[in-house]
Amino acid sequence: MAYLDYFSARAVDHIFAVKWTDALTNGAILGMVDFGELDHVRNADQKFWPSNGMSVAQTRNLFGLVYPLAVVEGVLDRVGGRSTGMVRPGFAGSQRLGWTHDRRFGSDLC
Repeated sequence: MAYLDYFSARAVDHIFAVKWTDALTNGAILGMVDFGELDHVRNADQKFWPSNGMSVAQTRNLFGLVYPLAVVEGVLDRVGGRSTGMVRPGFAGSQRLGWTHDRRFGSDLC
């Protein structure tokens, strides 16, 4: 198992390009953000995110907000119609990230 560096805009763009664009383009409107907890990473103080140089230990709680935020914003930026999703992992602030969006009506109910 590996974690994507969601602190990096380039990494987020890459994962959308290779994994999610086809599904979104083909009409997928439901999604779920999961597996964002870093509590089980061994030696977290000795593992670092390449984009910001911070350790996994330093960003344990922040990752729980950055990861779902990157996905929710990425979906909303790429979908021309409806999208709905659920965010399971999180930290303070992520309660606003369960999302529903319909661009046809200009509504963003996040």
